[in-house]
Amino acid sequence: MAGRRALVTGASLSIGRSIALGFADHGAAIAIHYSAAADKTFGRPDAVQETLTAVQSRGVRACLVEADLAQDGAGRQVVAGAAAGLGGVDILVVCASVQSRTPFLEVTGDEIQRQFQINFRATVELLQAALPAMKAHGWGRVVTIGSINQARPEPDLAIYAALKS
Repeated sequence: MAGRRALVTGASLSIGRSIALGFADHGAAIAIHYSAAADKTFGRPDAVQETLTAVQSRGVRACLVEADLAQDGAGRQVVAGAAAGLGGVDILVVCASVQSRTPFLEVTGDEIQRQFQINFRATVELLQAALPAMKAHGWGRVVTIGSINQARPEPDLAIYAALKS
């Protein structure tokens, strides 16, 4: 992975953090996407700084890209920020997602829209922004993180499961 530049969405916490650290362990420069509001909601307001320190301790370049993927155009902004910080993006890891554990009959339109925006629309924006440069350079990789809910959806995660599928 030496010389490669990876953008990992949702990289301050959980699976995204582990992926970012794994790529850094193998020499890739890392763009750490995060949402300050999400980190705070999870009770980890300093998570991104901890992840940045851990990535840099592996001797690779790193940059931070903060964005709320619920906002229109955020996916494109994340790729632009990563490309500016690393000089390009060779690998895109789509890991950021949101779920709401709510009985199906109680899911509101606003919650459906929020999950759609983050779990689907932002993914399309990320791909549309990252793929042209990968194609122009003749090399690129995309990894999207799925969920067990694709195969065995939980009733209270119906919207999340549908969008992950």
